[in-house]
Amino acid sequence: MADYQDEFWDSVENDLRVSRESAGQPAGPENIDETKPFVWSEPDQAGLTGEEVENAERLTGITHPAPEEVPAEPAADAPVFPIPSEVQRDGGIPVYTLDENAELPHDDPGDTGPKDFHVDFDFEGKYRNASDPMPLSIRREKKTGLVGGLMYGIFVICLGLIFGCLLWLGAQDVLALGHKDSEVTVSIPASAFSEVTEEITDEEGNITAQTRNVCDLDTLAEIMFDNGLIKYKQLFKLYCRFSHADRKVGAGSYTLNTKYDYRALIYAAMPGSATRVEVSVTIPEGYTLKRIFALLEEKEVCSADVLWETAATYDFDSEYDFLTNIPGKGDQYRLEGFLFPDTYFFYTQDNPVRVIGKFLDNFENKFSDTYRERAAERGYSLRDVVTIASMIEREASSHEGERDQIASVIYNRISSSNFPYLQVDATILYGMARNGDEDKKLDTAYESSYNTYLHEGLPPGPICNPGEASLRAALYPESTNYYYYALNKGDGTTTWHEFFTNYDSFLAFVNSDAYGG
Repeated sequence: MADYQDEFWDSVENDLRVSRESAGQPAGPENIDETKPFVWSEPDQAGLTGEEVENAERLTGITHPAPEEVPAEPAADAPVFPIPSEVQRDGGIPVYTLDENAELPHDDPGDTGPKDFHVDFDFEGKYRNASDPMPLSIRREKKTGLVGGLMYGIFVICLGLIFGCLLWLGAQDVLALGHKDSEVTVSIPASAFSEVTEEITDEEGNITAQTRNVCDLDTLAEIMFDNGLIKYKQLFKLYCRFSHADRKVGAGSYTLNTKYDYRALIYAAMPGSATRVEVSVTIPEGYTLKRIFALLEEKEVCSADVLWETAATYDFDSEYDFLTNIPGKGDQYRLEGFLFPDTYFFYTQDNPVRVIGKFLDNFENKFSDTYRERAAERGYSLRDVVTIASMIEREASSHEGERDQIASVIYNRISSSNFPYLQVDATILYGMARNGDEDKKLDTAYESSYNTYLHEGLPPGPICNPGEASLRAALYPESTNYYYYALNKGDGTTTWHEFFTNYDSFLAFVNSDAYGG
């Protein structure tokens, strides 16, 4: 109901303001008596035509007294209009606040229930000739016109062409379209990889930690780019991240082709790939672990440090039963004697476990069951046989049959109480090399557990990695009475050893010009 009251009084007030303005009178609130009920006063009627007064009476239901007469009191049954309780002014226009307790007129004075009211006012007739102070302007839609539309179309086409060209260039690189056919050898260094630990959940929900090597994609992309295999490094790295290439590629050298697409490049750079470059490495008989690992590093198979660490810590003895009597983990020389000398093919930047495993596999094949049975017959462990064979390997020359004779001297001394010391010079040299004194002259008094001039019996372990000829000589020595041997300097092209049954004969040769030292 309050809304209807507001609308009603607004219409009355607007009507009065229009009437006053048309009469040339001020439309302000100064002529309104705010302390009395809203009734017409003489100033209110001034300047109004009779028709306007009649319209106002019909609109409000209030009879307007003549200017000279005192308005009569309204009848008891006359409609009572809400009394403005407060007048506010906004820009000079009065704003009335109505009393909520006041009543609006009803069609039936006796009916006090809420009803909609009807205002009988001819607004169309009243305001037909009124001017619109603020005419509405219709906003026109902007039209680009033919030239603007043409320019926009050209812009869209050019943008599409640029985007299409970029896509085509990227596709050419990813798919190796238009690349020349040429082979390139690339090397991915081990330094490009780092270890990461990941948690793996199996089907039963068990979580285990797994460590794997992950390649640095920046390094990989740089290598491929520098070798002309890719054109866009960022695009290649994006593909590598999507395909998890950092977990697939391996260190090493690979023979790749410039016509390989991204997928082929990744698969060709994986460990075990047919494109991986192999190098041939020949290990001579009698090489020590130190010399073998240095040679493998020189051939870019593995770094020596990684090989030493692997030899000391990896559990090879659980995989090869002939290693059961070797020293425990932590001894980096514990595989000495078992890296069988031969010609091998390794990958560059190969896996160190795989590299050492190839040596051990070869030894296991060469040291057959027949050799094992022969060692048991002679009452020696496999490790003892290898130790004897290593001394034979280091002492013998290339002269035919010499290894078997040196083997007989060693066994004769071991079996005789008169010769508690083997007195093999090669054992001293080995001990000096392990201590970093390989450049010093031979000294029979050099303190080392491997010095067989100072310590009785066999040395603690093999002093080199013997070949099959020395292993066979250790198992099948010649039967002799020799206890001494000395090097003959020979004819200048070859040397050999002289063997003796007694010390006097040995000493006489050593003092002769034929002694080779």
